[in-house]
Amino acid sequence: MKKSSLLYILRVITSNSITGAGTGLAIPLLPLWFKLYYHVNEEEIGLAFSFSYIMTSLSSFLTGRNKGDALFLASFTRAFNGLFLIVIAFSPWFILSAVPYALRGFNAGIGAPNRTAVNVRGISEEDYDAATSLQGVSTRLSQLTIGASGYFMDVWLPLPEILGGGL
Repeated sequence: MKKSSLLYILRVITSNSITGAGTGLAIPLLPLWFKLYYHVNEEEIGLAFSFSYIMTSLSSFLTGRNKGDALFLASFTRAFNGLFLIVIAFSPWFILSAVPYALRGFNAGIGAPNRTAVNVRGISEEDYDAATSLQGVSTRLSQLTIGASGYFMDVWLPLPEILGGGL
């Protein structure tokens, strides 16, 4: 791999590993978190997740028509995804938590294609395979923070959402 590609992908890996650790803390146990925190049933949780997925699909579709600055959109949406998780942690009612979760889905649908574009922007074409593999593995490894998520829920129920949103 060219030195320029390696230096670029190391910056991407650093950023994506930090946010991947936050995602691992906040998202995988979110249905359980909703159940414990709000005492809602699986049907209500399923509706909240379904609405969020619809919002993600809609914004991903709309993003294809946007010609904005990919780096700005990727950074902006990543920051707001974290803020939405923190809002979820402090919402007193399930509906006030489900709405920011759906907005987070909409926001994620905007950010994901732009992050993908940014992930490969500074990589030489002949280095795409190695660089994207390194980036993908590092992000998945950082999401192994799910084990800590359960522990943090035992310490204080909102803690995984707050820490995950912060990261």
